[in-house]
Amino acid sequence: MKAPARSARLISLTLLAVMLLTPPLLLLFDRPNTLGFSTLPVYLFTVWLLILLAAAWIMESPAHPPAPEKQTEKNPPSAKALATTQEPDDAS
Repeated sequence: MKAPARSARLISLTLLAVMLLTPPLLLLFDRPNTLGFSTLPVYLFTVWLLILLAAAWIMESPAHPPAPEKQTEKNPPSAKALATTQEPDDAS
């Protein structure tokens, strides 16, 4: 991934994290559910974990995708590829 694309994704992730952790959205989860406890800690941990995983995925993705291999003298075609392209001899 090129540096501008990586930085754009990290900026987008930061903005998403800020939006997910704003007080109005947090107040939606700070209410007791049917079991009698607040779901806020579960929400905060889940959002935190997803942000960390997304940041790790962005940072660990390769800077440049691998280029397809080219057929060169240093990299000749395999024997199997040669065997399938050769025609059988009609010497019989």
